[in-house]
Amino acid sequence: MLKSKMEENNWESILDDDFWKLYESNNSIMPVLKLSYDHLSFELRQCFAYCSLYAKNWRYDKDDLIELWMAQGFLDSQNEKQCLEDVGQQYVCVLLMRSFLQDVEMNEFGEIKYFKIHNLVHDLLQSVASSDYQLYNERRKMVATPMHVSFDCDSNCSLDLLNANRLRTMLGIQRLLEINPSSLLDFKCLRSLNLSESLNIKDLPNSVGKMKHLRYLNLSHCENLTSLPNSVSNLVNLQTLKLMGCYTLRFSIDCVPKLVSLRHLHINNCKAFECGMPIGLEKLNALQSLSDFRVGNDIDKERKYAKLNELKEFNLRHELSIENLNLVREVEEESKDVNLKVKKNLKSLRLDWGRATESRNSDSLQLLEKLCPHPSLKQLTVEDYPGLRFPGWLSSLTNLVDLKLDGCGNCQYLPSLEALVSLKTLCIWNMDDLEYICYNKGCSSLHKTSFFPSLKDMNFSDCENFRGWQREADVNNVIDNEMHRSLPPFPCLSYIIIQDCPNLSSMPTFSLVERLVLKNCSTKPLLDTVKASISGSSATQDSCPSLSKLEYLGFQDMDVEALPEEWMRNLTSLKNLSIGGLSSLVSMFRHMRHLPAELEQVTFQGINNLNPWSVDEGFSTQCQAVQCLHSLQTINILFSENPRTLPDWICDLQSLQFIVIHNCQNLESLPDGLQRLVNLQSLQLNGDLLLLQRCERGRGSEWPKISHIPSIWINGYQI
Repeated sequence: MLKSKMEENNWESILDDDFWKLYESNNSIMPVLKLSYDHLSFELRQCFAYCSLYAKNWRYDKDDLIELWMAQGFLDSQNEKQCLEDVGQQYVCVLLMRSFLQDVEMNEFGEIKYFKIHNLVHDLLQSVASSDYQLYNERRKMVATPMHVSFDCDSNCSLDLLNANRLRTMLGIQRLLEINPSSLLDFKCLRSLNLSESLNIKDLPNSVGKMKHLRYLNLSHCENLTSLPNSVSNLVNLQTLKLMGCYTLRFSIDCVPKLVSLRHLHINNCKAFECGMPIGLEKLNALQSLSDFRVGNDIDKERKYAKLNELKEFNLRHELSIENLNLVREVEEESKDVNLKVKKNLKSLRLDWGRATESRNSDSLQLLEKLCPHPSLKQLTVEDYPGLRFPGWLSSLTNLVDLKLDGCGNCQYLPSLEALVSLKTLCIWNMDDLEYICYNKGCSSLHKTSFFPSLKDMNFSDCENFRGWQREADVNNVIDNEMHRSLPPFPCLSYIIIQDCPNLSSMPTFSLVERLVLKNCSTKPLLDTVKASISGSSATQDSCPSLSKLEYLGFQDMDVEALPEEWMRNLTSLKNLSIGGLSSLVSMFRHMRHLPAELEQVTFQGINNLNPWSVDEGFSTQCQAVQCLHSLQTINILFSENPRTLPDWICDLQSLQFIVIHNCQNLESLPDGLQRLVNLQSLQLNGDLLLLQRCERGRGSEWPKISHIPSIWINGYQI
């Protein structure tokens, strides 16, 4: 409150105020909170009072709340160039700075997404909001003259109690057990109406067009909503229309361009727009956010759809998904004026060609070149792009935080990406023809941490021919080992998933990884990282041994024998180990003897050779010698074949608290030693009905072995 007060007398006036006496006499913080509230501007006070329409501990969606404020006319811009949405953002920041908001959640771009309000602050809101704001629940009776009302519980409350000429906001309608949409039309002065998740609404009556003051209409996730009347086009003051998740909704989308005040159009998964967008969208001069733009198929001459160039004038913000790009016929004509490169407020862009692509490779490349976004873009997703390569602008998005490429099956190589200095997440999926990512040594030689300096998460999946990073000049004659030695290490990569990439061999080392998942891929990247730690070539500033920060390791369908036996010796932080797809665990246990960490959880998946579990004494002795299992708390076993018995060595793991075993339908008995596991809290078995009978409480033959376990689940039943 005093942060902006620079004069001494302002501070003294607060110090001498009588409210301190109220604080001391009542021993309550409320007078202090009230003082902070009173020093807010009038605009901020009414915006904050609006938050009283939600229950305590509510998770406020910042953008949705700003749209509601805007609908009530609470946002006033002193600058013609400043958007009302930016004013709302400033209001949220001021309230946060004044400590009225808490538990802030940020999105992947570092922007406020959600927040909460402390219960004491919520009590303050209830006291200052007066009767104009009514949160109806079982503890509060409905007053007759609120301007803004929200329903917080399932009830049969009658809307007849409300003053139709005074009401401006109606939220939480889905909580009314019985509601007739026609009854809502009596409230012709409404500015905000939220009908989201109302499963009993199938359509809206034609008279909805008479609600001409309406500025905010939320019909999202009304799964049974099938139609909207053409009279919706009369809602010329509507600013926000939300139709997300309306899977059965069909209506004449040609009415949308007539909503000339529309600023936010959310149509994710809305059936009505699946074939394309209405012609005339460029008339929506105020449009700020458009969740989806679907290119239409003009084969049907009786129905025409909007072209890409209708996006030309929109100063879009937040997210945009452009789908069905394979249906673009005249690339030059339809895309030359899209102007994505000037939309600086757009944070996330998704470009999807569709799986049943019809585009030629040359046309696809030309189209993608035309769809170059502004350099401020934070997130880019490209799906099912059929081109052979990507345009050069991909390497110039230096503010990009998240890059996902999925199903671009014809692409053979990617341009250099290490210049993306802000990139935190890189995902490449389902790119069968991809062979390499170009490496520009000149770009990464400026300083040691210039090679993907921000990259945290990396996922390569289903890229059968992908070999890794290579210098463009050496594509045809490079030797993998030489290429690998020329690559700098990843300086801060913490989460890696590599699955079904059997040829990936040339990859930077990842000494600081914390979570590592390897499935059906070469062990060479891991082996190179292990060797780098031995040679010291990947030493970090704090001299942290390679892989010493690894906490989770997933290992499935891998050639364990290709790794040196002592490769796990630096895994001092490992807590969770998942192993699968091995014919025998004997070799893996031989490696685990060198593991210095004390594991907390182990998962065995797809065990094929069951003999060691029951008859191989050497294996049992070896298992007992593995020190890393002595502190084990959880063990999960997913058998690929149905065993008749469980391994006795499990009963030697005295720290076990949870045992989960799947695919044991032929299990005849449980180990006698289970009684020794005094710390065991839960046992879950997926067996047959006979097993359930044998373990029946107090009566089954196996019950004495497990009677000490607090929680027992067999075949999904608790006994």
